[in-house]
Amino acid sequence: MCILQNISVERLIMFAEALKTNTHLVTLSMANTRMTDKVAKKLAEALEENKSLKTLNLESNFIGGESVVNLVEAINKNQILTELRLENQRSSVLGVKVEMKISKLVEENNTLIKLGIVLDIADARIRTQKHIQRNHDKFRRNRQGHVNATD
Repeated sequence: MCILQNISVERLIMFAEALKTNTHLVTLSMANTRMTDKVAKKLAEALEENKSLKTLNLESNFIGGESVVNLVEAINKNQILTELRLENQRSSVLGVKVEMKISKLVEENNTLIKLGIVLDIADARIRTQKHIQRNHDKFRRNRQGHVNATD
């Protein structure tokens, strides 16, 4: 696990670049690092290539709605990430278009079982919650099937 705080934007970008080829890191917390859209864009590029990260915490930063969409698009490329935390960003209101985009992208993801984000639009929130629950149920059934197969 890696926890980053109080690091310059330049260092955060360097870290995002390194994440592209990292094969060991499974959990990354970049909460409260003053991350901006510029860093989030680089992180999204890294997430498209990274094949090991399972948990990413980006809470309490300065990431705008379109960058949140870019991050969710990026995790859909490899379908590896199981937990994404994005609550408490600069703009607390994402807007209807952004929330519906996020909901649609989450519905295309088969691995995400935990998503920390506040969606104000009821349709987006309900659709997202249902899909996350579906993924979680599938994950639980697969885990139970594996346990039963080894008995």
